[in-house]
Amino acid sequence: MIRGSINAAAWINRDYSSHNCCAHVIINGEVLGPVEASDLLELQPKAHVVGDVRYQLLEMHAGARIEGDLRHVTADVRPALKLAASNDS
Repeated sequence: MIRGSINAAAWINRDYSSHNCCAHVIINGEVLGPVEASDLLELQPKAHVVGDVRYQLLEMHAGARIEGDLRHVTADVRPALKLAASNDS
């Protein structure tokens, strides 16, 4: 659940209630659930995240709060690609 303002470029997953992930995230409100920023996560003064946070770069303003684990991810970490089996004969 999201309360307040979130600015994000290129949402990867639009199911906000389960997983919030995109490249650049700016939060200045309340987010209930995990947040992942593959590039930059900016938590402004009224930000309150209740859930685990994954980020490559983090900017956290005075007053911002996180209730959860912080995990840094490097640019090299990408999900493994699974190729579909070919049924061509």
